[in-house]
This record gives sequence, C-alpha cells and structure tokens, in this order.
Amino acid sequence: MVAKVVRLPTAKPLPDAELWHLVGAAEKCSEHPLASAIVAHAQQVRGVPTAVGPSKAGLTYPLRFLRHELRALQQIGPSSLFRYQASSFDAVVGKGIVCELAPVAAPAGSAAVPAPACARARVVVGNERFIAERCDGALLSPEHAAQRLVLEQEGHTVVLVAVDGVPTAMVAMADEVRPAQGRKAALNEGYRHANAAGRR
Repeated sequence: MVAKVVRLPTAKPLPDAELWHLVGAAEKCSEHPLASAIVAHAQQVRGVPTAVGPSKAGLTYPLRFLRHELRALQQIGPSSLFRYQASSFDAVVGKGIVCELAPVAAPAGSAAVPAPACARARVVVGNERFIAERCDGALLSPEHAAQRLVLEQEGHTVVLVAVDGVPTAMVAMADEVRPAQGRKAALNEGYRHANAAGRR
C-alpha cells in the first residue's frame, strides 16, 4: 500500500489528480508487485473506487458519484481507468520504468470526461539513480534526500516519480501489518521492503 506521498517543488506543478492519472496509466503497464499498489492509490486519488463499498482507507463513495464515474469510463473505454494510455513502455530490472503517455481519445461532445492537462508526457518511476540517469542528472534536494532516507529507515520502499524530466513526487510504500503480527513481523516487513528497493 502507499503509505505517504511527498510532492516535490516544480516550476509548473500538476494537480494531484492529474499526476495520478499519469502515474496510474504508466504503472498499469508494469508487472512489478509494487505497481498494483500504486495503481490502486492512483484510482483512489482520482476518485475511482477499487471495489464497490468502503475502501481499505475507510472511504465510501456515494452512489451518485459512482454512476457519474462509470458513465465517464464507459465513454473512454471499459479497459481504461485513466485519462492517458501508454504509447511506449520500458521496464528496467532493478531500476524502474519509463513510459510515454498520450491522452485517451474521448467521443466527440463528451462532457463527462475532463480534458487531459498534457498533450503528451514522459513518466519515469524508479530509484533516485535511475531518475538521474533518465532525467539529465536530476537529483533530489538535500532536504528531500534526507526525508527519503528517513522513510527508508522506517521500513518503507521509496520510489521517485518524474514527469517530463522533472522529479515530481516521492512515494513511500509499506505493507499493512495486522495488529496480531506484532513488532517482529513489522521489522521483517521493513527488511523485505529494503531488499525490494533494488528494482526501484
């Protein structure tokens, strides 16, 4: 599950919903275990429930809202949950993903689907070294690098998101630990996440 999202300062910040349309569409192409959690979070942020009824976060969705979302999804295609679709996708083992995205074509005169903010976008998701490699040496500020280190020390797997070459967000991942599992299980999960961070 996505435990925390840290937005990074950019010259032209994207609204949260638009960012997660992009990230969700990119990660939907990935087969990595972390990708499904990121896609589920993207669906929640932009208002598409992952299942009918209360979500894991305890959120509920009014029936009227669900009907509106379903009508919108039907207009852009039953297989699409986001306003973008991949035109190319590359997964680099142990590092991350690179995805070129284009808007999903909506039927003419459709009022239910808001227009995408980006004509095209290149989304990179992965570890900090991978972001630097694919985004002309872009690095986190010392403040955000320290914040990433703290999140990793807490047992999170931290991935970075860059849109069109600009680091845009840090996403901290963590498994849900049942109360009965106790501290030992939580430490084991933290160790497993530290090992999983190699891909990202």
